Amino acid sequence: MFQPAQMTTDTRDAVRVHLLDLSTLGAMVYGTPTPAVGSDVQIACGIGLGTARVAWAEGRRFGVVFARPIAESCLDAILRAQDALVAAASRRIGTLNG
Repeated sequence: MFQPAQMTTDTRDAVRVHLLDLSTLGAMVYGTPTPAVGSDVQIACGIGLGTARVAWAEGRRFGVVFARPIAESCLDAILRAQDALVAAASRRIGTLNG
């Protein structure tokens, strides 16, 4: 997964990040600046995923735990959208190479 998203904190305006992994309980995020472990962030990727607490950070990657689990239907919608983007990109590449 490499889902574009927006992250905000109490001290920063929205910055672009990418979700590398996503579950109903949390996510692995890639971006900079990396928020401090223990800080709260808000994440959105087309829809708001809510507030999450940074559980760990290493380089530009960090893990967050959602304050409230996201609904399975929300997770499914995000994964379907990601799959559609990958399929569309594959078709474009196939068209360019074929």
